[in-house]
Amino acid sequence: MKTYQVRSLSGQDFDNDAWSRADTLKDFIQPWTDTAVQRTLFRALYDEDWLYLRYDVKDREILVSTDRDHKLDVADSDRIEIFFRTDEDLERYYCLELDPLGRILDYRASFYRDFDYTWCWPQEELSVRAEVHEDGYLVEAKISLKSLADLGILKDGNLNAGIFRGDCQRLGTGNGEAPSFNWITWVDPGTDTPDFHVKSAFGKLILG
Repeated sequence: MKTYQVRSLSGQDFDNDAWSRADTLKDFIQPWTDTAVQRTLFRALYDEDWLYLRYDVKDREILVSTDRDHKLDVADSDRIEIFFRTDEDLERYYCLELDPLGRILDYRASFYRDFDYTWCWPQEELSVRAEVHEDGYLVEAKISLKSLADLGILKDGNLNAGIFRGDCQRLGTGNGEAPSFNWITWVDPGTDTPDFHVKSAFGKLILG
């Protein structure tokens, strides 16, 4: 299983300079297409109360959907994703999909692809900031360690997580044509078609 070390802030205040102390995860792949992966970087830190996440994404054309005025618009847009599982068989796992506008698609799920979109991350336990720039976008998220523990995700200082990106190539159309994506992942799930909702798509984040 792939692992990523989440560095501790050790009582220091979190600020923009803190990201220089985080390890940078760069080895993202695109197993289902032959095109080159647009740069995707992931960093994480933690302190006594929070897990901090940052994605830096190169994107030549940022595409976002606003058709439904609902959190499911994120599913039709450029976005980054992180899934957290509570058990190896995915009897319960939690998904966060975050777009360049800072919108949140949060839901819980069970294997196989049984999604509950009515569920939301506990209030005041998650915040997201996004910024679009000339070459792409960044997304920062702050998740309380309390919520991760209460949901059964954080166990013995470890998080089983899938780290993904949906690189939108074409928005959906009004005539029913679905959006098109290149799917980018940290861990190759070994599936014939793009699928992040399988246990082989997860790695481990180690706090400490």
